[in-house]
Amino acid sequence: MAFLSRHATTFARWLALSMLALTTLAPAAALAAPPAAKVDPKTAARAQADRGYELFEAGDYVEAAQAFRLAEVIFHAPTLVFAIARCESKGGHLLEARELFKRVIAEKIAASAPPEYRGAQESAQGELATVEARIARVIITVDGAAGRNVVVDLDDVVVAASALSQPIEVDPGAHRVVVLLDGGPAEKRAVTVAEGARETVTIALAPPPVVVAKAVAPPVAPPKPRDLLAPALISLGVGVAGLGVGAALGGVTLAKTSAIRAHCVGDVCPRDQQDAAAGARTTATISTVAFVVGGAFVATGVTLLVLRSRAQKPSIGLGIGPGSVLAQGSF
Repeated sequence: MAFLSRHATTFARWLALSMLALTTLAPAAALAAPPAAKVDPKTAARAQADRGYELFEAGDYVEAAQAFRLAEVIFHAPTLVFAIARCESKGGHLLEARELFKRVIAEKIAASAPPEYRGAQESAQGELATVEARIARVIITVDGAAGRNVVVDLDDVVVAASALSQPIEVDPGAHRVVVLLDGGPAEKRAVTVAEGARETVTIALAPPPVVVAKAVAPPVAPPKPRDLLAPALISLGVGVAGLGVGAALGGVTLAKTSAIRAHCVGDVCPRDQQDAAAGARTTATISTVAFVVGGAFVATGVTLLVLRSRAQKPSIGLGIGPGSVLAQGSF
């Protein structure tokens, strides 16, 4: 006997018989109970089942399923589970309907149970085959996922990596595929699958950015220190020449001074020797300057030689004062 199947009159008749079975199975104590006694569960279940049938006939399969579920919670009967499965099937929830039909088929029914219970099992066999044929399937393929942290969601449910590129059973209708790459959404797709159809969703991920290694410039060798030998030798040469000039002029000065003193008495000299005395003083001054400059250059040359030996760039200063020469260097 089919339940909620081709004709409404068949469903109404079978549901009435099913509810009658619930009533006839009520214990005698419940039938003899006074009007104020607690409502019998089977009576409450039958009321919810009647409401579910009315909603089913009106096309409100969601509310009808809720009414039948409440009736089944109050009093379990395979006919009520079958009714819930029929509502889910009509509403397009084929995966849920399939599980409910399997539950009806697998239930062990006592020999004393109403015949409608076995009729529900027989009808569930045919309904199960119909539902199986109506279930849709989606195949999700992700290109460019090798070696990357990729998670695929189908309607907010994570798809196992082993299930990718394999048919995934879904209810007919619209579905959403989201590919998460490194924890963030990378690609989204919407797909609509008809009853019994199969759709393939292919998502190609953009290749990862190519990281170009930044060229590292080779270390720049520090400049070689300038060779100070030539400046040192030049300074020494100029200094020695200066000292030689100073010595020569010093000798001339001494000779002039001796000649002048030969005509003088003590510090008093004749007037005709005054020009010679002035010349001697000039020669003495030039000799002194030559000595000072020559000594400064000699000191600079020596300093440069010392700096060269330490391979450092020198910083040299030269100061000339009255009667003195100062050479400074940092090393």
